[in-house]
Amino acid sequence: MTNDLKITKAAIDDFKKIQCYMAIAKKENATETYAELKREYLSKGGPYRRRSQSHRH
Repeated sequence: MTNDLKITKAAIDDFKKIQCYMAIAKKENATETYAELKREYLSKGGPYRRRSQSHRH
């Protein structure tokens, strides 16, 4: 496996792990934990990351 593939696989695995923890936190109604995990997920470039405010009109 090339280095680029290893990096990509590690990133995907990290997203899956965070998504799993987010699902558990949401199920347990752990709103602060969920919010922190969501912040971490989005900071890593999650697929639902919002565009920056400067792009809004």
